[in-house]
Amino acid sequence: MRIFNTALSAVVGLSALVTLAFAAPREEHFQTRLSPIAMDLLTRDSVAGVGRATAVLSNDTLTLSGVFEGLPSAVTSANLHQGIAVGARGQQAFKLVVSGSRQGVINGSVRLGKDQAAALRSGRMYVQLQSEGAPDGHLWGWLLPVSTPADR
Repeated sequence: MRIFNTALSAVVGLSALVTLAFAAPREEHFQTRLSPIAMDLLTRDSVAGVGRATAVLSNDTLTLSGVFEGLPSAVTSANLHQGIAVGARGQQAFKLVVSGSRQGVINGSVRLGKDQAAALRSGRMYVQLQSEGAPDGHLWGWLLPVSTPADR
């Protein structure tokens, strides 16, 4: 009977651990460096600055936060876009919250569909800031996976 109780306790404990492992949300981490978009002679003087952003995907919710500075004109909006490939521009997918003028912060929390989550994991989602001097895009950066200690 004692062996049965010990074995039963072990099975119950193991099944509780397996249940917790599958129930706990898996977090995936991403980061980007925000830099000026491609420039031409017309936009050369109106596009400058830098920034960075990090994002965490937990289940289907992506939470993003970042900072920017050095813009020559006031920021007007920030968005999350989905491109067709890493480095290729695409359509706006979500609006982000931006505060500040020539320097500030970016935040947002959005629910991704399966196709959008796949695009994020493959590096096809990017952050883009617009400003008064560059209304079609000022700073941008593609969100790329960050390896965590659990991945190593």
